[in-house]
Amino acid sequence: MKEAEIAAVLKAREINNGIFSSSNKPIPWNTFKAEFIAAKRRRNVEESSIKEVENTLTLFESIVGKPDNQQLCQKLIDKFIDVRMKHEKKVDDGSEDGKMVQISPATVNKDLRNIKSLILWGKECEMFKARFRIHPLKTTAKPVRRLTDKEVKALITGTTDPELRLGIIIAVYTGLRRGDVWALKREQVDFKNNCLHDVVEKKCRKVTDKIFMSPACSREIKRYMDAHFGQPSDKLLKGGFPNKKWEDAKEIVSCKFHDLRRTCGSTLAGQSSSGWVPTQQLKDY
Repeated sequence: MKEAEIAAVLKAREINNGIFSSSNKPIPWNTFKAEFIAAKRRRNVEESSIKEVENTLTLFESIVGKPDNQQLCQKLIDKFIDVRMKHEKKVDDGSEDGKMVQISPATVNKDLRNIKSLILWGKECEMFKARFRIHPLKTTAKPVRRLTDKEVKALITGTTDPELRLGIIIAVYTGLRRGDVWALKREQVDFKNNCLHDVVEKKCRKVTDKIFMSPACSREIKRYMDAHFGQPSDKLLKGGFPNKKWEDAKEIVSCKFHDLRRTCGSTLAGQSSSGWVPTQQLKDY
């Protein structure tokens, strides 16, 4: 049976029955890989996520080849992990050629999640007879970096771009991740109760009904919205994250945007000083 015929049969079975029946004849790698990607598109998975899956599967091919559904086994998965862990990437260390460093376990885990997704889909389709066990690699905890009162104040007052400045304030007050801050919509802001409604936290895949913030943060949002009245987009902060402007802000205080989330500590931790730091800084601003 030709690859095109197999793909047509698989697609018809998925549409009609919701699952695929296992075939006695092997299904080539390229065929079930293409069908897996197509299935993701039919489920309206974001193209950026699909691109990551395709990159992982391309890496898998370069390491273990293109096994068919009957050849794919735990041994090949283990080989992929062993080789992938030794891969290196180039980082900028100020030199002309850069520096090669070993990729982190977190990067390998992203690939493993994509491989696991393929296997789970294949099992639903009754493609694989082999049993698989895929465990994520242990990762080292990133050091906590909490900005001081002085650093937060310098960052807020030294940032001239109003969009980035408001994003920094929201991150410090709410602890939201960068992508979640820039995904906020105007309609989610509740000035009366000083909170944000139905906030989608993409990384942990959950929706939080209410995230409270101080009146000072609400005032800053109100000030920004009044200044940008009539903005065509329904998003609170226009466009995407301003990387170039953030690089300029980092010259004021050397930190990552994620450090603002840790600093937020603040309102939720309650035990540290960071809860009152932003209020003290903004009350007279």
